[in-house]
Amino acid sequence: MAQLLSPESLGAMKIQFVYFPGYTPVCPTKTIYQFDYWTHIMNEFEFSVSAHQTQFLWASAGVSITTAAGYDDVLKKIVTSTQLSSYALEMMIYLTEEIIEADKRIMPVNGNATSHDDLLCALSNRYFNGANLITDTAIESLFNRLADSVSYTDRACTPEELTQVAYLVFIREMAHHLSIQAISMKRGKC
Repeated sequence: MAQLLSPESLGAMKIQFVYFPGYTPVCPTKTIYQFDYWTHIMNEFEFSVSAHQTQFLWASAGVSITTAAGYDDVLKKIVTSTQLSSYALEMMIYLTEEIIEADKRIMPVNGNATSHDDLLCALSNRYFNGANLITDTAIESLFNRLADSVSYTDRACTPEELTQVAYLVFIREMAHHLSIQAISMKRGKC
């Protein structure tokens, strides 16, 4: 018998591996339900990664930080062709960490983040079935598949693919260093 008041019937989305601060999942599948309006209530952190700068905004604290480096700056330091190697991927990680850790005012989020980046939409459409919410687990899984694909041999990439890889590394490292559990796209952007 179907539940008349199931979360789906009330307009909730089923999302796996999303944890909110203070929430301990009790079901073995680690699935929780998030109502659509929670996306805006829970997200106080917003970021934007562009070719030559990265912006961090904590709206509730009124803190905005802009670094003078972005994904293109990382690519220009390590990629000399359209080949992606495991070394280039490791260097992307290192250089991205340097950017994130350069300003000590950049603090952990310990929750969700929001972004309106076109590259986030492109990644979502290409690798995450157009999802409006991408979990840190999903980002890590995609990164691990990418790392496995270049672990034994270099991979030929288009310039657009290299840009997407550099952006993926950025959001992965931000998820690690800033404890971002999920990233949602601002409404109407994708």
